[in-house]
Amino acid sequence: MTGRRVLGALAVAAVVGALLFLPQQSTAYELRWDVRVLRDGIPPIYDPRLTTPDNINLKPHEMVLAVEINGDARAYPIEPLVSYEIVNDVVGGVPLAITWCPLCYSGLVYERVWDGQTLTLGVQGALYKGAQTWWDHETGSIWSQVFGEALDGPLDGAQLRPVVASLTLWGSWLKQHPTTLVLKQRLSLGAPNSAFHLQSLPKDIWVIGVDIDGAGAGFYFDETARLGVQQAVIGDTPVVAFAEAESRIVRTYEARVDGRELSFDVDGSELTDRETGTRWDALSGAAVSGPMAGTRLRPVPYFSIWDWALRLHYGRETPIYPIQGPVPP
Repeated sequence: MTGRRVLGALAVAAVVGALLFLPQQSTAYELRWDVRVLRDGIPPIYDPRLTTPDNINLKPHEMVLAVEINGDARAYPIEPLVSYEIVNDVVGGVPLAITWCPLCYSGLVYERVWDGQTLTLGVQGALYKGAQTWWDHETGSIWSQVFGEALDGPLDGAQLRPVVASLTLWGSWLKQHPTTLVLKQRLSLGAPNSAFHLQSLPKDIWVIGVDIDGAGAGFYFDETARLGVQQAVIGDTPVVAFAEAESRIVRTYEARVDGRELSFDVDGSELTDRETGTRWDALSGAAVSGPMAGTRLRPVPYFSIWDWALRLHYGRETPIYPIQGPVPP
């Protein structure tokens, strides 16, 4: 009897497993979800526990996805994000979704508010174009992580607002934000996605992705850090990307002030525009001397992502700077 029960249990488990991982097609956008687990089978963080820097054992070289809003600075180590994928938090009074997809190395932060309603986001357990999807508890709509757009359900077509965030070293973030809070939850043994835990270490091959009104482009981090600065027109917006190799600091700004397009040279952590000779602090975007002193470059949200994933989402001809030969077919 015991043997039959075991065999029966295994058979049931096999059927359930097959059902859970069957590809599913949605009518909206003709989504093909090539992996499916139960909603929140990868458990997100709905009630984050945060602590002060002196109360957590986090190495200076570990990566964090960090934000600052209204003077409230918070850091979310990549190690737990790999396992939980979504953190529902409120930063500076703004409800946020801090998200990470270990398959695409994509980290994005959004305001989780639509039409005045605060959404609670969970892990849908499916992939869209190779990246994670979410579901919201309030309407059951399904969302794309990379686009921040509802793909199916009552909110189909809704777009969440991206938030300026930093993927950087914990030591670099702490130096700039000594009063920051940091996520206390850490990766648990045997947790989902634990095989990706090494993503907590710096990666030189990530792409700095930028989306301007649906037009996507990217900057190779290692080459941008080597040059110090790169520029491109994305959509109709001139964008300048600044990166430091050692600190892993990245900043992206609109390269235009009062309707005047600017081009930049870099010297350490300072930018100088060729048009007016104004010197700019690359970390804050503030003009520190010259004709435009007192003005500030407008930050442009960026996101990390593998190059193939960027092109999978935005199209094979999506430019990634510097352009290195023909775009892959």
